Amino acid sequence: MHTGLLLALLLSWAPLLAAGSWPAPPAADSLFDGRYLTLPDRPDPHGDPAACLACHTSGEPTLQDLRPESCRECHDPRAHHRRIHPLGMVPSDEVPIPAFMPLDEGLLACGTCHSKSCTPDRSNRNSLRGAPWPQRQDFCFQCHKRDFFPGLDPHHRPLRAVDQERLLELGLTVSCDLCHKEDEQVDLLSESDHLCRRCHPSRDHELRHMGFSMDPERNPAEAALYREYIELGGRELPLGSEGRIGCTTCHTPSPECGDQTVYPPRGLRLPLDRICHVCHGF
Repeated sequence: MHTGLLLALLLSWAPLLAAGSWPAPPAADSLFDGRYLTLPDRPDPHGDPAACLACHTSGEPTLQDLRPESCRECHDPRAHHRRIHPLGMVPSDEVPIPAFMPLDEGLLACGTCHSKSCTPDRSNRNSLRGAPWPQRQDFCFQCHKRDFFPGLDPHHRPLRAVDQERLLELGLTVSCDLCHKEDEQVDLLSESDHLCRRCHPSRDHELRHMGFSMDPERNPAEAALYREYIELGGRELPLGSEGRIGCTTCHTPSPECGDQTVYPPRGLRLPLDRICHVCHGF
């Protein structure tokens, strides 16, 4: 973790740790708007040795002293239930659960798919059990049958007939609703890296960029180059929340998403020989 970020987190947690407790949100439901998997304004305790009490009952954490509700205090289970996977359900007999994915008293829980994340790994940002996986979907197919989940390509117009059929099966009428809020042309359902990784694998190159902050106090060199590029009137390279890099910072999902010109490979917002220079300079 970057030292500047670590210091900021330590300062933000100091009053809480001094009090010997970690406050639960007033009500998770009150902050849920259908968009956030992680509730806004929650500091990230994962990997910080000063924040063990965020999830554990002692300063020497083990899996046995993990507080049952700790995940829900930052991650909204309704958002997870709606967009990732249902929780608190008994698995169907037709969906065998592998031995390395433990149930909680026979029910699917956060810890069924996610291992402890006290030591974050950028190659396994979601702390999926059994990682690394070539593609995130490969993890899903440890339980689910691959043939039951045909792909759907929403990036091209008109949609192929098979994609249109799949869209209707999902209860949607336009492919925009797969990634954008209903009746919105801009706002995404979630951070772009979360949305894109539903279908696209995260390779080493992407993982080195996802979540990188362009905050000048955290990464001044890259932030200065990016800011200079924008001030000179360069094409917008949109950042995610808290000024972090996401998939759509460099990639345009499709020409139909606004007045976009795309460049090979993979729909870059700028030509390949220019886009890296925006932040890296060379």
